[in-house]
Amino acid sequence: MPDFYYEAYGRDGEIVKDRLSAASQSAAHRVLAETGKTPFVLKPASARPSPKTALRAASVKDMTRLFEDIAVLMHSGFTIDQSLAASLADASGDRQSRLQERLLASLQAGNSAANSFTGIGVAGDVVALIAAGEASGRLAEVLEVIAGDLRERAKRTAEIREALLYPAFLIAMMFVTLGILAFYLVPAIEPIFEASRAARPIVFVLLDNARAFFAEGGLILIVASVAALATAASLPTGRGAIRSSAFVMPVVGGFLTNGNIALYMRTLGLLLDNGVAPREAMRLSTASAKTPRIRALLKAAERDVQAGSGMHQAFTKTGLFAPGMIARIRLGEESNSVPIMLSRCAGTIERRQKQQVDRLMTFLTPAITISLGLLVGALVISVMSALLSINDIVVR
Repeated sequence: MPDFYYEAYGRDGEIVKDRLSAASQSAAHRVLAETGKTPFVLKPASARPSPKTALRAASVKDMTRLFEDIAVLMHSGFTIDQSLAASLADASGDRQSRLQERLLASLQAGNSAANSFTGIGVAGDVVALIAAGEASGRLAEVLEVIAGDLRERAKRTAEIREALLYPAFLIAMMFVTLGILAFYLVPAIEPIFEASRAARPIVFVLLDNARAFFAEGGLILIVASVAALATAASLPTGRGAIRSSAFVMPVVGGFLTNGNIALYMRTLGLLLDNGVAPREAMRLSTASAKTPRIRALLKAAERDVQAGSGMHQAFTKTGLFAPGMIARIRLGEESNSVPIMLSRCAGTIERRQKQQVDRLMTFLTPAITISLGLLVGALVISVMSALLSINDIVVR
């Protein structure tokens, strides 16, 4: 009989990793269920992890709707298999249909929901929540929470894109204006200054240098750099390097780090609320870390908790958590309400970040408009000064 590798929740909530022999994957699932284990990874022992190609095919909108549909049907008393089959009949496109068919086939083969969602490339922190929901019998509630979180992320992304649309248009118009001046106006007027040996305005010098840069291969250099960056972004190592670079930038880095910590605390709170042991919940939540640095600090906190430290003490050592957050977590430990405090801390960070983004978007459009006006005004003044200089040259 073939061997199967599994990772499962035991009766006490601890993670068990082992192998077993069974006639099929569904038979292996039954054996684990009979021994009180709830698997969230179950695959042939020789199988390699499948690439996350389906994740690229599934949009956030598709995944949000999928989680919402399954949660609603499960609240009505259906099993996850029945809910997925019913949702499949109402799938809104070939892409979503293929996604749900793959999920349903995996579930019908005896795989757990967590293992099935892993097979379509769902992120590790989301899979951890699904596994915890299965182990605690609250899968419908967990799927509903995941759908709400995805919906909120998509909403924030859409708001940011919409707010950046007008500033992007202004910036594009600014570059078009500079291009017209550099490639048409400056070459037309420059011979007059050369003939009279008069000094050129500083703006003309800058535009002429920009034109020379692009004429001598600067455009090719820029295109090649953009292509290299796009190629790097398409590779896992390249994406990791770009992400790590963004996290160490002066202002953006702090914003991204706080957002990552909010995601970590929300995931940790949900896992603890679903009965997962603190050490294991911290280990699973670390999958939400976006950079090796944050991941290493959170793993160090996990080791401190395993050694007997309080959660607030372990988090203090990382330097990632604000003092106010540490105080709340300490109060949560004292009152046995850590999941609630973690959720409140995550909500506080998310509200602050939303306010910061709103303020930035409110300030960005007039700032760019004023900057463009000042630039155009400076160019007009420079052009008028140049024309007056030409007139003086002709009079002389």
